[in-house]
Amino acid sequence: MFVPSDSFGGKSPERKAAEAMRNLFTFVAARVVLAQLEGSGRGALGAYDAESYEVLSNFLLDNPIQDCDKWCSELMNKNSKIGKFAESCGRNKWL
Repeated sequence: MFVPSDSFGGKSPERKAAEAMRNLFTFVAARVVLAQLEGSGRGALGAYDAESYEVLSNFLLDNPIQDCDKWCSELMNKNSKIGKFAESCGRNKWL
């Protein structure tokens, strides 16, 4: 199948798909961290870290993930308390 070179902004379909997968994995990781901060599975104990939950939740709403590296660095600048999450964003560099 022929794909014109300008179809994806000069990127190959494979490169474009890899970028989309990294963004998806970053979003999934953010949702997992939100669930952990919310205290999912902890019964009636409430949020483990309500402040960080609000920061990450609002950050996700205000900043859609279009470039996961940029998104992670902006999150680190906003709140370094969630730094462990931002570190895990860089682990899928192989894609």
